Amino acid sequence: MEHSTTTEGRQRERSLANGEATIHTASGQAAGPLVDVSEGGIQILCPMSGSIGELAEVCFTPEGYPEQIKAQGRVARIQPDRVGIELPQTSSWLATWEKIREFYAPEQRLLERCPAEGEAAIYTASSQATGRLVDVSEGGLKILCRLPVSKGDSVEIRFRPEGYPDEIRAQGRVARSRADSVAVEFTQTKVLHSALRKIVAFWTVKQKKTDAPRTPGEVLERTVAIQREAAQHTDLGVKTKALWKMESLGVTFGRLALDGDTLSDPNLPVEARPILHVGMGGAAVEEANFDPDKIKQRIDSLAHPDYRLFSYEQIGAMLGVYEKTVPRLMLGLKRLNRPDPAQYIPLFPSEVQRLISHGYGRLLYFNSKDLRAALLNIK
Repeated sequence: MEHSTTTEGRQRERSLANGEATIHTASGQAAGPLVDVSEGGIQILCPMSGSIGELAEVCFTPEGYPEQIKAQGRVARIQPDRVGIELPQTSSWLATWEKIREFYAPEQRLLERCPAEGEAAIYTASSQATGRLVDVSEGGLKILCRLPVSKGDSVEIRFRPEGYPDEIRAQGRVARSRADSVAVEFTQTKVLHSALRKIVAFWTVKQKKTDAPRTPGEVLERTVAIQREAAQHTDLGVKTKALWKMESLGVTFGRLALDGDTLSDPNLPVEARPILHVGMGGAAVEEANFDPDKIKQRIDSLAHPDYRLFSYEQIGAMLGVYEKTVPRLMLGLKRLNRPDPAQYIPLFPSEVQRLISHGYGRLLYFNSKDLRAALLNIK
């Protein structure tokens, strides 16, 4: 079982897991290989009929684990080839999760692996197959497909993670072959190191709405979990990704918040408040379509008084992002009526004009290609 971080809006640590699982619901049951397990849920490769929110019991045994695990949850996602089960944070499950983490801790891989969706093709000297990605790392990937290969066979891989703008090609060797999947070890790790870094950054920036929190309260809960997890790491890359995730959560909060919702919740960690306000400022621009009065009203109604200025600086960043089409599309932002900064910035109070100008200046010198490279080359 390998630990990984994902950028599809998921806020808990997820561990890629080989092994088998069975799902029981009132609609029936299904079985298939594990994709990943986290404190918050489990994902299984299997087709299943049913409905979102349906009660479910999962029985699974991660590869190498000494006993079968049973847990109660709800169906959170149904796709043609996989099912996601949300597990409530009961004391029983949290104790089980801690046992799982402790058991696999000595065997954690040094290479980050990301659960992935998207198309992939695998080529040998005499045959080929297409399928769906299960996960991808700097060292290799796993594809859900049927192809008669043996361990050690040389292959070429072409894949495009879902939502990623470019196809990636790589040479590799078969590391494991099963009836329904093939795991490949890359032989061009230097090339893939750069590609994986770009993929991770892209997923972190581009939050998937289908996996996003549904209420402001859930946004705040996930923020607390991310900050707590990041505080336990000394690795700068982990902390940087946590900041990106929390900024995305700030955007989500700004989109979901209703009258009475604010970022003044005393339970929010102090360390997370500035970046949440940055994200919320971006959402205020989206919701107001750059209308100054509506932006001010949105920010001032949602912000903690001590952190509101962080939101205003983000207005400038949005001016920069919307200057070119490609960055806006990559971040999943909708079309807005971007004004001329020279005439727009003076419409705000003098205390924030400098902040907006600063945020805009950070992105002003980028053309679309340079901005795309900057967003995708986060180390």
